[in-house]
Amino acid sequence: MHRKTHIPTLSVIVTFHNESAYLEQCLTSILGQSLSDIEVICVDDSSTDSTPKLLRKFERADSRVAVLNSSMKSLPASRNIGLREATGEYVAFVDGDDFLDPGYYEALHDAARDAWPGGADGARSGYTSLWPDRQQDDRFCEIIERRATEGCLLNSWDNSNVVWNAIYRRSSLLGAGCYYFREDPKTTEDLFWTLRAMHRLRIMVPVAGVRYWYRMDKPNRLSSVTVPNALNLLKANKQALDYIQGAIWGNVDEYYHQFERILWRYTLWEERLRGLVGDNHPALARTHRDMRDAYAACRHPQIAEHIHRNDWWPKYDAILGSGGGAAAQRPAAGLKSVP
Repeated sequence: MHRKTHIPTLSVIVTFHNESAYLEQCLTSILGQSLSDIEVICVDDSSTDSTPKLLRKFERADSRVAVLNSSMKSLPASRNIGLREATGEYVAFVDGDDFLDPGYYEALHDAARDAWPGGADGARSGYTSLWPDRQQDDRFCEIIERRATEGCLLNSWDNSNVVWNAIYRRSSLLGAGCYYFREDPKTTEDLFWTLRAMHRLRIMVPVAGVRYWYRMDKPNRLSSVTVPNALNLLKANKQALDYIQGAIWGNVDEYYHQFERILWRYTLWEERLRGLVGDNHPALARTHRDMRDAYAACRHPQIAEHIHRNDWWPKYDAILGSGGGAAAQRPAAGLKSVP
């Protein structure tokens, strides 16, 4: 890729895997942004449809577009390829089947530039999930709106686990040692990256009124719910749990919120996995084992007082019931003491 002497305001890293049905809408929404000082780094990961041909068409038509290739069938590897080539002051990520509001990046950049002396580490918006017959705002939209109204920065637990509804200052990511994605596992790569980045960056600004549009109806998604991807999720969740246990948090509430999110995610994926496999499947047995281990790993016994108020807790408690449910009824039982 040719290195430009001009440093753009924003590097947008877009990953593609057989996205021919959505590619034009995606890139048109990026290239049509009101913030035009951007470079668009497109990484094609092993596409077998007309995606490569369409990407070259956009590359010829707009000098801001550069196309790179990967044969890894791996989202984190593709994003790392893009990150190695990025030169912008800020970086952003887009999945090749999604699209953005026209003023999306201008709103996020202006908020990051103006809301903090010297500029913030980044800015984050809400996002809307899109199906053929309906749409739904993510649950973090309400948090974003509330924080923006309050005039507050985002807490470490206010950030969603996806990477693409935000911009990040490249120098901040590099300086904090959280620039690149782990490439194992090959899916659910957002989980560990966002946890580590939001813990280390801290100065993230909420932005209301603009949306990232996340498509839910694409078949054969690399991150779709399959048994191998469920196992990847378990690996990613364990990586996140290990990070939470080893990190220094500003206060115990931050720790509680992050730990709580880990447990919730186990419950979510256990339910999804049940739709794919039978009760005796090894992947389900491993999920239940990991759920018990995760609950027992908390270094603060008071966690039970926090998690039992969640509407998902009865499902988790039912899993513990086959090997630790009684402990769930006695908040301090079975949990490690504060070191």
